Amino acid sequence: MNPSELPDKSNLQQYMTPKKAIHWDKNGIPQPYTNWILPKSRIDDILLAALALPFSNPDDDPELEGLTNIEAAAIQQAKKAAKGDLEATKFVIERLIGKPKQQIEQTTLTMTLKDYLATLDIGNIVDTTTEDWDM
Repeated sequence: MNPSELPDKSNLQQYMTPKKAIHWDKNGIPQPYTNWILPKSRIDDILLAALALPFSNPDDDPELEGLTNIEAAAIQQAKKAAKGDLEATKFVIERLIGKPKQQIEQTTLTMTLKDYLATLDIGNIVDTTTEDWDM
């Protein structure tokens, strides 16, 4: 979706999905109503279109003139990171090289529960399988 395709605010309901719901009034009587929800796909389209719009420069920074909103935001984050802003630095690095992968240690046991419990040295282990039960 490009900026010229942004939905008309007066007719946003054409892009929304109705969701039927019920709420209870102060007397405990259920009242059905329709809640209009903008689907995630439409929200993504609108966000992408807004990011593609030309940047309106409130600070009159000539370096950002002619850029899109997303380009200006990226440059501003990089400038903050260069000035030592830790959050901006983390944000820029994660976008450029990705978040570090979490290291997980995994151990695989290939023994019976009885053998494993014996390695814990917890004294006598009682076998409670049904084979020994008198029924």
